[in-house]
Formats: sequence, C-alpha cells, structure tokens
Amino acid sequence: MTSHERICIFCRAFHLSFGEPGYSEYTPASPGSCYCIKGHFDLGEWSSEREFRDAIKKAVGCEDWEPYDRKASQQEQEDSDD
Repeated sequence: MTSHERICIFCRAFHLSFGEPGYSEYTPASPGSCYCIKGHFDLGEWSSEREFRDAIKKAVGCEDWEPYDRKASQQEQEDSDD
C-alpha cells in the first residue's frame, strides 16, 4: 500500500478524533468522531467496523479527494500556531 492509495484516510478531508478522556453523558470532555470535512460521510460517535470500512472506500470515485501531505499539514499547523 502506498500513501497515495485512494481511500479516505489518505485524503486531506479525512477527520478522526479519539475524543477526550472522561467522556460520558454526565461528564465534560468529548466523544470521538470520524467524518469527511467535505461531507461525504459522518460516522458520528459510534459506528461498526463495517460502517468504517464502507466509508473509507468512498474515495475511490470521489471528485473531492486530495492526497494528504503530512509535511504540508505540519507546516500549516505551525503557521496557525504563530
């Protein structure tokens, strides 16, 4: 597998958050989330492995797919911190 294989996890629009510790419906923090910033999928707080696998394959024919560049992303983060 190369870093440019056409699945969602290698796209700039892929978002994954593991949430913050201590989350429950009664305590502060936040649940995890996994979605496409361009709106192609949103797995919400909870989903199955099958839903995840089906979602990340959507990039095969996606016109919005852009390869994720880790170095560029790190530079963008550093620039926004300034």
